[in-house]
Amino acid sequence: MGEVARNSLKGYTYQQSVFVLFLGIMDTERTIGEIVVEAVDTKNFDDIYLKDVIIGECNKSSYRIQVKNYPGTCDDDIKIKGNVLSINGNKNSFDTEDNNILIVNSTLIETNSEFMGLACAKRDNIIIIPLTPEQIVDRLDNMFSTEARELQIKHLADEIIEDAIFEIDVDKLPATIEMSIDLENQTILLRTVPDAFPYDITFIEGKPGVGKSHFVNEICDKYPEAIVYRFWIGSQDPNRNRRILFENFISEIGIKVYKTAKKVIIDELIDKIRDQNKLIIIDGLDHVENYNPRQLQEFIDFINKLVDVKVVVLSRPLKCNIEWKKSNLLDWSYDETRLYLELAHNITEYKVQNQIYKITNGYPIITYFIAEDYKLKHVVDINQPIKEIDEYYDSLFINNDKPSSAIGIFATGNCFFTKKELKNFFTELEVYETICEFIDSHPYLFKKVMNRISLIHDSFNTYLRLRLKIFSKRKEITLNIIRQSILEGSIEYMDRMQAFDFDDEFYEKVLKKYSQFSEFEKLMLSTRDYNSIQSFYNQLQIILEDRQGILDIYQYYTFTLLYQIANRNDLIGDDSMIVQMLVYINWHGNIEDEIFSSDYIWQVYLTCNNLEKMAFQYLNNRHISEGQFYDLIKHINEDVSFFEKKEKIIKFDDLIKDICDEDMHSIDKDEVLADYLVSIWIQGNAKDKFYKCFNEYVNNGKSCVDVLLPELEKYKFDKFWIERSLSLAEYRLHELGYFGDKNKFRNISLLDTILKAGKEGSYSAVTLAASYMKLANYEKRDMDIESLVYAWVMYFNHKDYSVYSIDTALIVLEKKGLIKEDESFEIITELMKRSDDGISHLLTSYANKKGTKYIDKLNKAGYFSNMDCKIRFWELKPDIYSCFSKQEMKKEITDLLRIHCYGKTIDGRDLQTVMKSVYKSMVLDGIEFCEYSILSPDDQYVSDLKDRGIKYIGSEEKRNEKYLPFEYGNIHEEDLQYIIDNKIGFDEISKYTDGWYSCLPFVGMYEIYEMQDIQDNYIKILHNSLFARSSNKEYLGNWNLLLGNVLEFLLDYEIDVDWNKLYTIFNEFLNITLLRL
Repeated sequence: MGEVARNSLKGYTYQQSVFVLFLGIMDTERTIGEIVVEAVDTKNFDDIYLKDVIIGECNKSSYRIQVKNYPGTCDDDIKIKGNVLSINGNKNSFDTEDNNILIVNSTLIETNSEFMGLACAKRDNIIIIPLTPEQIVDRLDNMFSTEARELQIKHLADEIIEDAIFEIDVDKLPATIEMSIDLENQTILLRTVPDAFPYDITFIEGKPGVGKSHFVNEICDKYPEAIVYRFWIGSQDPNRNRRILFENFISEIGIKVYKTAKKVIIDELIDKIRDQNKLIIIDGLDHVENYNPRQLQEFIDFINKLVDVKVVVLSRPLKCNIEWKKSNLLDWSYDETRLYLELAHNITEYKVQNQIYKITNGYPIITYFIAEDYKLKHVVDINQPIKEIDEYYDSLFINNDKPSSAIGIFATGNCFFTKKELKNFFTELEVYETICEFIDSHPYLFKKVMNRISLIHDSFNTYLRLRLKIFSKRKEITLNIIRQSILEGSIEYMDRMQAFDFDDEFYEKVLKKYSQFSEFEKLMLSTRDYNSIQSFYNQLQIILEDRQGILDIYQYYTFTLLYQIANRNDLIGDDSMIVQMLVYINWHGNIEDEIFSSDYIWQVYLTCNNLEKMAFQYLNNRHISEGQFYDLIKHINEDVSFFEKKEKIIKFDDLIKDICDEDMHSIDKDEVLADYLVSIWIQGNAKDKFYKCFNEYVNNGKSCVDVLLPELEKYKFDKFWIERSLSLAEYRLHELGYFGDKNKFRNISLLDTILKAGKEGSYSAVTLAASYMKLANYEKRDMDIESLVYAWVMYFNHKDYSVYSIDTALIVLEKKGLIKEDESFEIITELMKRSDDGISHLLTSYANKKGTKYIDKLNKAGYFSNMDCKIRFWELKPDIYSCFSKQEMKKEITDLLRIHCYGKTIDGRDLQTVMKSVYKSMVLDGIEFCEYSILSPDDQYVSDLKDRGIKYIGSEEKRNEKYLPFEYGNIHEEDLQYIIDNKIGFDEISKYTDGWYSCLPFVGMYEIYEMQDIQDNYIKILHNSLFARSSNKEYLGNWNLLLGNVLEFLLDYEIDVDWNKLYTIFNEFLNITLLRL
């Protein structure tokens, strides 16, 4: 196949979705070795080629696939004769020696077998798989155990398609990421592990600090294939809340068992565990009982189902009753204690070892604490034996109770505190100093990461909560300070809000306060900790779900928009911008007192401080791949060394040597050439190759492509890449600070830089903001750093669906006389210019809703003859075509035929509406004259095609398809009659998402109810809609449609609201999104 055919994937939505499906199967089942899309070596069936497909136990085969988007195809339409397959006359040859598969977009083919879990029919050695786009979407959504992995594979598919890389090997898939089970401290192998575990549940109970988690590591040393899940690995583990969730537990166990992120069905998972005959170790079940008691029984039920499986469960004594046979994990023996002290602490003196053992009797955690204390003080200052961990903690405060009451602050929340925060909690400086002295004297009791301090062991937390007489008072004082901080708009504790036990009154105040744009804007301008804002709004969403009616309609609408703004950009990949922001903060203050989230910004900071192992572990748990992490390190190093370019000398021979590398990607060659041009311009040697022409380019804007191209085209440079290198080189000279006052990063504010770039989109804004800060930091210039937030909150270039229904919102506001249609048109077109995906429908949707008068206005203004026309002509409503003259329609028909001249086939979807218009005959005349075929025409005009002798393939006919109410657990427009017949209430239908998992999808459905009932209950309906879930999904539906659909709902059902207030909220959304530049 030629290059045109190879690139045709970009134009075939159905074929692309089939490719993504097989990519998903490759990832989750690992039964496909390689996928080639329209491979150049295929002979006949040439859309997709599957290599090394595992069938049965060990046999490998290859399959050639032809994909046909022929809706309505039935068995009789498919003919196979010899080595030719035809569908309604459309023929494809195939090699009978190959394994051939036909995949067709239809539900009308009778199946009698299955292939890779897909229902199929087998005819004449061809596997026929009927598969609709809806079935593909549903299959993908039920294929993965985590939404993150599904998105990761879909993003990989996007990259493969966008980069025109049409081969993918199973070994090149992103690594399957498991949540870390590494403990903070090293395990010393001491205890004797059983030679065998029974096919039963072995429940190992142990007191706090007896070394249960380290015993797990000792078991794994003997049984390295064991599958381990931990509910706790450390006090500052950012994933501690996720670890104790049952859904996460099942997902992680599935990944460990299947070695992929495939969807887990519990009974199948248990069967697989049994088949693999592996040891399952579950460590720290008491953490579920303490911090997620609601789901404890689910864990116990799962463990009880592991019949005939070797299971080891480790836990502190549980309050609930369990039937498992118990054994106790005992303290270390004398010899084990001595060996531990020698290996872990280098304490080799017999007298000291003996003294420590007499005190601890081998209690592991107390042994650890005393050993660490001995290394600090070189003396063992406890004389009496200690039997329980609480006795040890008592000994810390025996002479002075003041530290214990102050230290109790660490038990007020399940999180860290910074040193500055600890200081602010106490009015008496000496109390803070006492805490610091205690921490310095007992560092082994605390986990310290930079300035963040937390208790190292949960037993200390329990002790402080239960043993301190004044703990409840200390807790209340602490919570009051944190309450006040959050309500006053400080970012400090927002990321950790759910780590504290607040009352309903506080949550109500917080929800109301931060459901206002004015408060959000104050917050975003006050901090650079954007991850904390994102985390805060995610927590507020969870809190709001259980508090219906707390907010009024204006607050609800505002919150839905603010939530989407806060979540549109997670900053992953914006590395240079983050690094330069951190450099500026460090220059003007203390990063550690300004960043409080543990998310991406903090992890970049840790990486910059040589704590990349800790950052890598966290980012891995966020399903960020190893490759992405190493890209982060690369970007950090590039920023650190950037200004070395001023001194770097690159010779022409060095350039040629680099670009001769056959494996170097064009983008990398582009970078190398730009570096060379920068170097020769800075050195200013007229004898350097290309110096004169590049100097002319920089100073006078004179193109020099014609000079460079003859020299470089043999190294696979073309005009595009040379122009790009020239532009990049000039840009870098600006970044390096050349051109004096004409430098684009001088004599301008950061805000104006972002606003100027904003018209091109968020990618440009982030890039220019990073470059601006890079030069300003280098030159030690102050800047309006608070303005950086606009690069974060602005409309995001890629798949930002927060504006998906903005056309609906604009039309509602027009009807209320609050906005002019010219302004609506400008907003939509500006928005579409900045998006690379996801909202290309907007202007067409808007125009269709506006109707014929509006289209006539646009047409008379010449909009449809404009090259920048963003309206999809062939998706207009039937009556709208009457706005166009015969001459105008002739031009559009000619353009349509020209676009499809290669295959001489037009997709029936492109004709669906025009065939109901006054120009139906004209369109058919053109198709008939040019002898084109129609792919999947609507049944309503199939007879016209037959009368004219126009070929067609498939049809949209729905033949006896059985209706299923609320199919796939979602609501559909087809469900309306079922809802009426079964008298299903409005409160019930509001709890459903549509097939795209969107909340409040069909506003018109509520017309079947009494208007007064809707008006009386509109807040309840809205609240239910916001928190709608699909019946087979663990997560909430998306809020992509709410921008417009909430307003449409209020309008259609005549809800008594202040429309000026709603318009103000809408405008605030546009302004903060930078859509009114």
